[in-house]
Amino acid sequence: MSYASGSRLPIALHIPQELLPPSGAGSLANGPGKAPSKVIGSGSGYGPPLAPEGTPLSRLVSATLYLPAAEPTPSEAAQGWTGAGGKTEYDLVCMPLTNGNWQERWEGMCTITASATEAELGVAAALASQQSEAGRAEAEAWRAGGGFRRNEVNLTRSEEAGSLMVFASEWLELDSPVEGIRFDSELALRQEIAYASYLSLTTIILPPPRLENREYLADYARAVNSALASSWHIHISIRIPVAEYTAAQLAARPATPAPGASMAAEDRCETWEAWNTIRQLCGYSPRLTLTLDVTNPLPSAVSLGRWTAEPLKHIFLPCTTFIPNAKGYPVLSKSMQAFLKGIFKFNPTVILSGTHRGLHTMGGPLAYAQYVRHTHRKSAPLDPVEQYAQGYMDHLQQPLQPLMDNLEGETYEGFEKDPIKYRQYEEAVYQALMDRSDKVPITLFVVGAGRGPLVAGCLRAAERSRRKLIITAVEKNPSAFVILQERVALEWGNSVKLVFSDMRSFYPRDKADIIVSELLGSFGDNELSPECLDGVMRCLKPDGISIPSSYTSYLAPITSSKLHAEVTVPTAAGATTISDAKPAEQPYVVMFSAAHTLSAPGGRLGAEKIQECWTFDHPRPDVVVDSQGLPYTNHHNARSTHLTFHIPRAGVCHGFAGYFEAVLYGDVGLSIHPERAAGDMLSWFPIFFPLMDPIYLPANSELDVQMWRMTDGVKRRVWFEWAASAYLCASALSFPPTSSPRHSVTSPPASSNSGTFAPAGRQGGQHASADTLSPRGGPWDQQGGAGGGGRNSYQSSVRSPMVDAFQSAPSPMIGGPAGQDRRDSGRMQGIEEEDGSQVGAAEARILIYSSKLHNPGGKSSYVGL
Repeated sequence: MSYASGSRLPIALHIPQELLPPSGAGSLANGPGKAPSKVIGSGSGYGPPLAPEGTPLSRLVSATLYLPAAEPTPSEAAQGWTGAGGKTEYDLVCMPLTNGNWQERWEGMCTITASATEAELGVAAALASQQSEAGRAEAEAWRAGGGFRRNEVNLTRSEEAGSLMVFASEWLELDSPVEGIRFDSELALRQEIAYASYLSLTTIILPPPRLENREYLADYARAVNSALASSWHIHISIRIPVAEYTAAQLAARPATPAPGASMAAEDRCETWEAWNTIRQLCGYSPRLTLTLDVTNPLPSAVSLGRWTAEPLKHIFLPCTTFIPNAKGYPVLSKSMQAFLKGIFKFNPTVILSGTHRGLHTMGGPLAYAQYVRHTHRKSAPLDPVEQYAQGYMDHLQQPLQPLMDNLEGETYEGFEKDPIKYRQYEEAVYQALMDRSDKVPITLFVVGAGRGPLVAGCLRAAERSRRKLIITAVEKNPSAFVILQERVALEWGNSVKLVFSDMRSFYPRDKADIIVSELLGSFGDNELSPECLDGVMRCLKPDGISIPSSYTSYLAPITSSKLHAEVTVPTAAGATTISDAKPAEQPYVVMFSAAHTLSAPGGRLGAEKIQECWTFDHPRPDVVVDSQGLPYTNHHNARSTHLTFHIPRAGVCHGFAGYFEAVLYGDVGLSIHPERAAGDMLSWFPIFFPLMDPIYLPANSELDVQMWRMTDGVKRRVWFEWAASAYLCASALSFPPTSSPRHSVTSPPASSNSGTFAPAGRQGGQHASADTLSPRGGPWDQQGGAGGGGRNSYQSSVRSPMVDAFQSAPSPMIGGPAGQDRRDSGRMQGIEEEDGSQVGAAEARILIYSSKLHNPGGKSSYVGL
């Protein structure tokens, strides 16, 4: 079963301007000087005339998308077959909305009258003097709200638009260095969007910002945001190259395998940074999407991962990306195949371009689409969890409140479809029984029995181990208790005793040898397993055991623009209706799809990619209890953690993914930790802790995350609070000059006194050396890339007060060498002992961002006891 099993991968054919019908060609063939036709198409009423065969454009689209009807053979005709045609390999047609006539008129109006800056006013005035008064009046009339002429657009009626996507004019310069051209380009874009909206088109694709104009990237983004505001329903997709290379870099590529091959392993994030700037200035609008252009060679796999967390709706795939195989048919390189197979799970529309050019000797124009469909069919099959989660991908759900609410029958059914979980529970109970004597009966309580899957597993374990087992099933849900009664009557008989009670108020006559529960949440403790089991541990014998015996929570920083938009951006449900965003200061259960983990193993601390937060153990003999065996307070279940993550590549953190691992008994456990999950379990999706404001993380930065599990004794609640801070390490920012400039769309502004920082943080008793500090990992040249010199280079020796004075304040979790269990070290880095030695000397770090505290006091989200 592939990613899109049961669905067809949408493929669009890009038809260039030269292959479109002449501009203004209508459906009625009236030559020059002929009177207008009086033919009115069937069903047109008083609308524009439309011949039965349609317009030239609609006929072209139909021929592209549908096969002509074949004449049936006599035998087929005898069986009633009509020979109806089917679909071709294409589902959509993509074409430019306007043509050269519009460009010619716009340039005539705007490039002469537009002014840039005061320095260019003289030139503009000289040009304007050559323009007629009528021309200037026409330009001002257009700026006041003019529209298109018939011969300037490639489609004129909504009947033609059903299977179309359109490109905005490629020549629009929303980021032009000339101010007047920027503003007039924005007016032209809004005009094109208004016309596309009039035609009921749903998507318009914009040309990318120009890397050479990156100083004006914010102007580009502001214009796009204005265009989004001009229409409440149309989607704007920006065509962004997957990577940018200099001419020298492209020339240095090997002759084979040619386009589509992966370039060097360095992280190329220039175009992603451009996209990140645009979508941030557009407020993460859900109507702003990405068209990823793979014309250029793919960067390394480490650079490609970040695109999977973006709202990728289209893949622009030119025929030049294909390479010939031994027989001359077009195929894709191995790296391109692997990339597309990973992207196909998002079901993007693949836009094929240039198929008419005959670049490959075999296969013809349809060979490209056929190969893409072949690659799609070879995509990795869905695993059981992905099959089960279809429809839930990136869908935010509130965690269960099992103590406050009784679960629905569908929820129990979903849990019971998980074969891994109950197999593991059965094995844990079996091993626990085998470790006990077979001479005496063993008492076992199943607390929170639900509809009985754990009870059934315990009975099977007893049968396997040949132990005499006395089972009591405790359940507080009155509806689920009905099913338990039915199972006792039909399956279990006298081998199971039922008790209708909350486990915390359950007072059995005899105590248990084993207590079994399935109270774990996606973060381990987020469904109040510690509090529930605290209330029932008094029913356990001194040598009794709990299954599970412990569970540990884990955390990792992730990027996901889709999830961030859901919790921060209200969506338009209509022209005047706005749907509120979900609260951003509460955790959600979600099956991640369009998400990417930002952290990686390593860094100066040898940090792990996914890090441990805290652990709960059961039973806990150190808890102070009252005369009834219940804890006096819940403060022993409060937790806190401080984690430091290594961020090797630039990215934007939108929140944190939470996971758990549980030890059931001995070496039997459960895990949804991505790197060591215990089988394909269906019962738990990860948990997501969102950030209200995204955090930009430069390459080789560090992200400190603080997480608290809080509780109170008044309102009987449990909640989570979280915050994060981003740092740059002084040593990581010191690089020698390089000779190969890399261009960036996020270069710092020119400054005559910007320069090198010399941090005073000490390493091994010596001052840390620092050349140029750059969040991109290299000095900035005048183009914003790496390299020595240039008018914008940072070359002064001014020290930063933050670098000189700030010493990181890490958690005890990050003290000690890599690989060591640092939870129990109890020491913070840089702490000087009485003998003058240092334990884990701290390195100077530069604080670049600190988030707010999320969900303080449980104001937005809590779990009730």
